[in-house]
Amino acid sequence: MKAWVVVVLAGILGIAGGAGLAVWKAKSLPWDGTPEGAKGRLTPAEAAKVGLDTPSEEAPPEVVVDDVTYEFGIMDGTTTGTHDFIFKNVGKGTLKLTKGHTTCRCTMANLEQDEVPPGQSTKVHLEFKGKGFNGPYKQTATVLTNDPKRKQVELTVSGKIIPILRAVPEEIVFNSVMAGEPATSSADLFDYVETPLRIVAHEYTDKNTAGLFDLKWSPLKPEVLAKESGAKSGAQLLVTLKSGLPVGTFKQTIRLKTNLPGIESFEVPINGSVVSDLAVVGGDWNEEHSLLTIGTVSANEESSRTLIVVARGPFRDQVRLKVAEVWPDLLKVDLGPPSGTAGQTLRQFPIVIRIPKGSPPADHLGTETAKCGRVLLETNHPRAPKLLIRVRFAVEG
Repeated sequence: MKAWVVVVLAGILGIAGGAGLAVWKAKSLPWDGTPEGAKGRLTPAEAAKVGLDTPSEEAPPEVVVDDVTYEFGIMDGTTTGTHDFIFKNVGKGTLKLTKGHTTCRCTMANLEQDEVPPGQSTKVHLEFKGKGFNGPYKQTATVLTNDPKRKQVELTVSGKIIPILRAVPEEIVFNSVMAGEPATSSADLFDYVETPLRIVAHEYTDKNTAGLFDLKWSPLKPEVLAKESGAKSGAQLLVTLKSGLPVGTFKQTIRLKTNLPGIESFEVPINGSVVSDLAVVGGDWNEEHSLLTIGTVSANEESSRTLIVVARGPFRDQVRLKVAEVWPDLLKVDLGPPSGTAGQTLRQFPIVIRIPKGSPPADHLGTETAKCGRVLLETNHPRAPKLLIRVRFAVEG
């Protein structure tokens, strides 16, 4: 055989053998992960620089918080502590934050951003209210993230509450005061700083009923002061409720001005109820709050509720009712004739409270900016000269 024939035949066999080997490798051996055409040209680091690695929008975020705890130190019970925790995204995807669970006195007031791009930071603002605490405390708040390796971050604030001034009990309560009769109730004020407590002045926040309350104070007796750990001085508040409040529940607040540093004013709530031989009953009526709930109604139709005033006791046959005040004036009140005859154990007086068709839009659902309506009834009962009915309603146009 001639030499050139041998050379050509060997070449053909070599090409066929190489192709066959390649096919066998492709079917028998796993792919080593190297991008086609990239072998021998780019390292993985070089590929990352030119974007041949995983696209950034598919890459996970990574959250880093330098410190997840904060110590407020010593605080007064009237103080609100605040702190900003810094969250940084060191990953390649967008970090998403969501408010999670907080303990009772810890509030996550604000997430500066709920989405943090790669390489950027944001603040998580935490607040702690010291009111009601005494001594050491530790409170937590949780932030939820989309970082697959850290799906939640628990933040902790701690410190110690040393009150300047505290009322025991925290509010003055009058339970079931008989109409027309005075009543008294009290609270003790404890001062925990070296300055001896002195009450400079006081006022009542509800001016409408301020004249029906009388306040006197005196230094706490040594044996009472000795029972309160850490207290340096104190005073007893003695509140007298005069006659004249309408039957039903009431609220008032005493605002005290003291000589203590850091306490410009100190408030003590007052609440209670006045009862008598007259009582209001009916559907949608809440006796505890003297509240009739009508809810939201349409201006296209009339809505009404019927209540019954029940008169008992020795004056039941002489009772007469009169509408003294209605607010707002879109409410209409109709008094019906009493049922029952003289000598029976009780008499019933129907009252119909109406919202007429075509009333203007209104909101009196009982929020701070939308106060409840009210109906005030006058009576000739010697122990219950007034009956108060609060009305919770709204009108949609």
